[in-house]
Amino acid sequence: MGSNDTYNDDYTALDNAETLSQFTNRFPEYKNRDLYIIGESYAGVYVPTLTLEVIKRIRMDPPQITLNFVGIGLGNGQLSHVYQTNAYVDLAFYRGVIGIDQYKSLKACCPATNDLQYCNFSSYIDYKSDGTAFPIYNGNESHDKCADEVFDFALNDLLNIEGYDPYNMNQDCYAVDYGSHNQLFEFSDSDVTPSFIDQGSLINTKSTDPYMGLPCYVSDATTKYLNQKNVRDAIHIPSNLNISWSECSDKVGDHWQVQYWDMEPVFKNILNTNYPLKILIMNGDLDGVCSFLADEWFVENFVQTYAIPVFSQRSHWHYQQAPGKLTNIGGYVKKFQSTNGNFGIDLVTVKGAGHLVPQNHPGPALNVISNFLSKQRNYSAPINVSILPKIMVKNFLTRQEEVKLTATDNFAALIQFFTTHPEYQGRDFYIAGISYAGVYIPTLTSLIIQNLQSNVTLANWINFRGIMVGNGYVSKKWDLASKADFNYFHGRYGKTEWDKIRTCCDPLGQIFCNLSKYLDENDNPVDNSTCATLTDQLWNGDFGYDDFNLYQDCYNYTSRNKLWHYKNYDSKSFNYNKAENFLASMNFGSTDSNGGFQCYMFEASETYLNQTNVRDSLYIPSHVESWRVCKDGIDYTGTYNTMSKDLTPTFLDILKSDYVSKNTFRILIYTGDADTPNNMMISELFVENLVNISNDAEVISNRTAWFYTVNNWTTFATAGFVKSFNFGGKVGLDLLTIKGAGHLADTDRPGPSLQMFYNFFTGTNYSQPVPVSFQRSPLLPQYQPQSSTSSPTSSADHPKFLAELIFWIVIFICKDFIFIE
Repeated sequence: MGSNDTYNDDYTALDNAETLSQFTNRFPEYKNRDLYIIGESYAGVYVPTLTLEVIKRIRMDPPQITLNFVGIGLGNGQLSHVYQTNAYVDLAFYRGVIGIDQYKSLKACCPATNDLQYCNFSSYIDYKSDGTAFPIYNGNESHDKCADEVFDFALNDLLNIEGYDPYNMNQDCYAVDYGSHNQLFEFSDSDVTPSFIDQGSLINTKSTDPYMGLPCYVSDATTKYLNQKNVRDAIHIPSNLNISWSECSDKVGDHWQVQYWDMEPVFKNILNTNYPLKILIMNGDLDGVCSFLADEWFVENFVQTYAIPVFSQRSHWHYQQAPGKLTNIGGYVKKFQSTNGNFGIDLVTVKGAGHLVPQNHPGPALNVISNFLSKQRNYSAPINVSILPKIMVKNFLTRQEEVKLTATDNFAALIQFFTTHPEYQGRDFYIAGISYAGVYIPTLTSLIIQNLQSNVTLANWINFRGIMVGNGYVSKKWDLASKADFNYFHGRYGKTEWDKIRTCCDPLGQIFCNLSKYLDENDNPVDNSTCATLTDQLWNGDFGYDDFNLYQDCYNYTSRNKLWHYKNYDSKSFNYNKAENFLASMNFGSTDSNGGFQCYMFEASETYLNQTNVRDSLYIPSHVESWRVCKDGIDYTGTYNTMSKDLTPTFLDILKSDYVSKNTFRILIYTGDADTPNNMMISELFVENLVNISNDAEVISNRTAWFYTVNNWTTFATAGFVKSFNFGGKVGLDLLTIKGAGHLADTDRPGPSLQMFYNFFTGTNYSQPVPVSFQRSPLLPQYQPQSSTSSPTSSADHPKFLAELIFWIVIFICKDFIFIE
């Protein structure tokens, strides 16, 4: 193109159609074969505009394109700037990127509507011909202020969050240098289908993504690959063409004119051709830029406008890696079909994938595309293709009362511990727990404080400094009030279902949706009304996901009761100055970063704790039954957390107590943002309500990102968000999220969790790196098996003492599963 030329969407369609026509002339053996046109991202514009031109040329006399055009596919397609802008506000809030204060502020800018979730924020933004956005001013002070706020939000909370990848809201890039990633690697010729998979050795300790950081440098690797001489020769790039391939061209960008801000007119023209065509619109549900929500709104509006009926209601589709393996939910699908059968749209989500679905979740992506190409379009149908990694051609590889009793028991155990081990008396003391510990921790804290205030001896023993609650079940009522929105904005709930249940909110138009009046205290619907039925389905329904981690997969298991024996690790240096073959280290057994450990960790815990030597170390008599994660037969009733009340009174008792008014006391409430039962919205709504009803609470620092890094690395990634409060000038409370972590945050994100714990204990900024090595190391000598003649010098060195500590930790953690199960 010349230096003064302009280029646009229609020119691109014409060029691509001409290329297709010339291709079939050059290779006539491909004529009359089925043709599918598939693309991702801005192909949401390219593919539909090309589709119109291809249909036009097919129908010419004589035809200029002699192919059987069957369908098109769009992956996280840019279909509407309006819907993309509007959708991200909701996604950012319900996925923990922005807090409730900013959400409320944006709500004030919402044009007249009952629901902020359907606010047309795009009315404050316009775009230049090159696609650059700018705020719209009209001279009205409040309007112009909103225009600035919405524009700043789109710029700073979507594209420019430091260390945050908006194209995959769970993707991490912790290392500044993933080796010499411009160097290409070759896989070895070793067997790629071992009968035994050592999942422990597959855990990615360098980052918390399952692909060893590949998405963090794949663009660089692609550029390096395509500019190799042998590759340029293979694709017939003239040797005298002295230019290199680059991912984005400034020359093209400087002369580009965007024509289609919304693709509805183009889709309408395709529909009006009456050409038989099937359409796949596939979205990874972690993409924030070209989101599943925006494409869903686009499709739902289109089919409603042009009276295209629903062919099959929204339901989940399943993915099975191979026969005999576990079946997992792959995402959701809803189908539409015109009355004459010529025009069909399949709206499909892929759970846990970002903008680049085939890269993030290759197995499920292949399943979707293969089944789309079939006549049945049954996305749950297994495909007869092995996804095991193959040896590629060389040189082509890149790299309540009962709760009171529980508190009493735990308090008695605590007193016994300090009596048995007096060397720990007087040290700083913290209590931490997860899940239903959202009830256990506050009730135990309240009991400890009561005794500390009345018993001087105990006050000398226990220097109580604070508590930590992780993914805590602190409020059943806020759970129900946030559940519909949380599910919808994470792709587990369809637009039709969400719209229906939103009409049941009492009152309407709030950030949360109060549905408590439709369930009784036993969680049963109060009547047969539509709202009661919808609430019952929401509260008691099975979405098929792993509720404790939305994006956890167990593809490579036939059952979840395996306990693998890990091999001994060789210590490896985290030296990124040397090249490492990350592709060869990928965990192809699953798409999680921990080798599938979460899929069998409970069974592993049971097996370990029931070994004879472990029972002996814990002084468990032989006649006592085996330990179980969850114990049937315990007649347990929760009285502190119901639809009508939650842990607010207990927290207020703690905050108002004499003990914390005279001693510095700190509280951390943290949540992995991929957990569903105890999701981050519960914690945020609970804490914000606690602050609102307290007359002495103040915000110490507004919600901001905190960052994770390893101390010898020079870059960092957004690990989550944190907001800090103070009560009465004495009690500090931090509300924190951990990006990409599920219910068991320290398992899903061990590095960020350790950094969070360390900085909470030391009272430092959560972004401060932890001054410890992450290098794998053998157990210290005092914790290795002791010979019968050895004699440890102190109780703290004794292996039985270590086992005892493990026992108390396990009891504390595992008791929280009684209620959940």
